[in-house]
Amino acid sequence: MMKVQDVMPWFRLFPPNLWAVAYFEGVRYGHFTMGVAELLCSWALEGHELPIVQMMEHIREQLTGWFHERRSIGMSMQSVLVPSAEKVISEAVADSQCYQVLRANKVEFEIVSSERTNIVDIQSRCCS
Repeated sequence: MMKVQDVMPWFRLFPPNLWAVAYFEGVRYGHFTMGVAELLCSWALEGHELPIVQMMEHIREQLTGWFHERRSIGMSMQSVLVPSAEKVISEAVADSQCYQVLRANKVEFEIVSSERTNIVDIQSRCCS
């Protein structure tokens, strides 16, 4: 059985923003909830009067059904992205049609629109 002390040296090879939500600086798609934990608790409550082995079997059966349903949904998707992310990207692409991108140098770009002009530095990840 793996222990926390066995895994921590491996985690420390990577910066926390790659594995810890608290340090993640990127955009999160969707939202974080306790949905899975709540679901597991509800399944455990459904079988709370059962002996432990039967309760675990009940949870396993529920998970199997859930995984099958999610896999079926995933297999029917035409994109590699989930629908909510696909929508965000499609809207961003549509909005970007009104922008003109001019290269200033190796790392700086001037983004021109009818509303304003911004300088974007992709190396420092800064935008005026």
